[in-house]
Amino acid sequence: MADVLTMLQQFLCYGNQACTQEFQQYAYKPMEGIFYAVFFPIVFILLFVYIVSGAVGTLRARGFRIIIAVAVFAFIILQGWYHFFLLLGRLWLYVIIFLGFIWVLIHTFTGRGGDNGGGGAKGRTGDSGIFSALTKAAKDEVLGVVKVQLQTLEADIATLRNTPKGSHGINDISARINGMLLEMQGNPQKYGLHMGKVNEMRKAYMEICREKGIKIDK
Repeated sequence: MADVLTMLQQFLCYGNQACTQEFQQYAYKPMEGIFYAVFFPIVFILLFVYIVSGAVGTLRARGFRIIIAVAVFAFIILQGWYHFFLLLGRLWLYVIIFLGFIWVLIHTFTGRGGDNGGGGAKGRTGDSGIFSALTKAAKDEVLGVVKVQLQTLEADIATLRNTPKGSHGINDISARINGMLLEMQGNPQKYGLHMGKVNEMRKAYMEICREKGIKIDK
């Protein structure tokens, strides 16, 4: 364990004497050294790197974000700044409490943490606006899919109407149409706005089936 701590000290301190002295405090307490000299400081470095890389990277540039993250981490080590995070790691509990306090203040004044005050109304309005935008996008997507399905159903009914009685494959076309109609009529939440048109197409489909002697499966 002590050898591992020594190797990590040589890599992370990179010749910084103050950092080396901090590591030497744990020469006879390697388990504490692993946590206080390595684990906690690296957690703060990764948090810092994540914030910095997140400011320049997007989901469409994930590879670039990873490069930035590696570059920032390497720069911190090479510049001897690990000593700062090493000191921060010794106070990690106080830092977490401080960050939690800041988080509570931000969410309180933006209205995300409570229901009182003007800030709360503003925060709820902002959240509502985002939710409304997402809801509208989802609704538009669903309506687009429904529109395509209705057009497909309409085309299949036209094909069935123009297919001669007793033709090969006419039963397959009928079964496909019936399946789509059953799905639409069984899902009023998705097709409710178009249920009138769906019922009209069901009526037309049944008339065609009667004319052509097609058996409809329930």
